[in-house]
Amino acid sequence: MKEAPWSTRAAQGNQSALRGPAGDRADEDGSMAEYKVRDIAADSVFSEPVFAGDPGDTPPEEGAGFILNAPPLPFSRALRALLLEWEFTQVYSRGVITERRAGGAPGEGPAVSPRAAREQLGRAAETYRNLTGFAGTLFTQISMAGFVDHAGTAEQMSGFVKSVTEDQYFMLKVVESARAQPGSHALSEHAVKSAVISLIIGAQIKLSAPQMTELGVAALLHETEMLYIPPRVYLATQWSSVEDQKLIFTHTALGYKKLSSFGFSPLVCRAVLEHHEAMDGSGYPQRLSGDQISLYARILSCACACLNAAGALLRKDMALVLKEVLEPQRSKYDETVLKALSYAVTQSPEAAAS
Repeated sequence: MKEAPWSTRAAQGNQSALRGPAGDRADEDGSMAEYKVRDIAADSVFSEPVFAGDPGDTPPEEGAGFILNAPPLPFSRALRALLLEWEFTQVYSRGVITERRAGGAPGEGPAVSPRAAREQLGRAAETYRNLTGFAGTLFTQISMAGFVDHAGTAEQMSGFVKSVTEDQYFMLKVVESARAQPGSHALSEHAVKSAVISLIIGAQIKLSAPQMTELGVAALLHETEMLYIPPRVYLATQWSSVEDQKLIFTHTALGYKKLSSFGFSPLVCRAVLEHHEAMDGSGYPQRLSGDQISLYARILSCACACLNAAGALLRKDMALVLKEVLEPQRSKYDETVLKALSYAVTQSPEAAAS
């Protein structure tokens, strides 16, 4: 199995499996303990975050692991199935299995009251509306004034990062159900959804706060050069002329150049340039592959592909889109990024607000 970038290779053997009954300490000294995935009961709740690790790895070091699950979210049946499908046979945690979730069907996520669900969903919807308005303002500034303030954009994005990551599961539900708002532009709607999904992936792989802000800015501005391309071209499933194709293939380079002139960081600009590259080298404009592609671009590529596939299939359920479209083409996407999105979609709470 390919070594994940967030795993730590063992120097001296492996820690033995520790699978005490619910309520027992997994490890007396508080260090990471190993749990066999097959032995974790569906909808169990761990008292501390649960991390991934490859077979043969030692438990992840503090701050270096890939968080799969955290209290009060249950370790769902769907998550367990995904882990086994991706060949993860053990996970790690400093905590213990404290309880089984009461209420709700297996794999539905945490049981929350209808009122609490309504409040969280309402807060997520408000964040989405505000982010859409912010994107519209940026797009207007670029198209009308030909300029946007990079420092002010980053400052405002940092606030959205906090809101999106705090309500990320409900933000996914809003993205899945969102319809175009009156007066909004198709590109800004796509940019907002891309930003939300990218930030959720970033949270899953534990990017730092400054990285999350850069990622959010890159996602929100990655298609601004499309503003100068006729809608009939960028909305088409296939192009009617070589000239139209050239417009599409050059928009990333032009966007890179424009954002660089505005003073955005090299990492933000590079993400815009590379977001149509593919891990197998089949993308554009430079046909980069693997680690030649920046991390932000790899995240953005996966987020955009998920949205585009959902639109083409006229489906809202991202879990089905991932399973039916992205996973069969997984060679195009970063493995860790695709897994992170799969985990996020699987863990989305399904508590209905009635």
